[in-house]
Amino acid sequence: DPSKLDELGCVSGHNQAAKLFNLQLHALTKKLQDQHSDSNITYVDIYTIKSNLIANYSRYGFEQPIMACCGYGGPPLNYDRRIVCGQTKVLDGTSATAQACNDSTEYV
Repeated sequence: DPSKLDELGCVSGHNQAAKLFNLQLHALTKKLQDQHSDSNITYVDIYTIKSNLIANYSRYGFEQPIMACCGYGGPPLNYDRRIVCGQTKVLDGTSATAQACNDSTEYV
């Protein structure tokens, strides 16, 4: 449903949940570090890293920010949950194969 996507083409609700989770996880790591000062606790926010990569994909040398390299369905996602990479299946009365792209280095 396009109305549920953000400006990058990602599902807004999932991104909001990830942001909230990361805020809470960061707060927890600070609390744990305070409680266990002799320990080293590392927090890594993969969401922000991945969002930056998708938003600035061409700067990093990619051509496809959200499209799956191996899948079925074409743009914008090349994804159909009914068929996995490498599989051939009958979808809507037609034989379909989820194939890999020619150059995986073009895809985030």
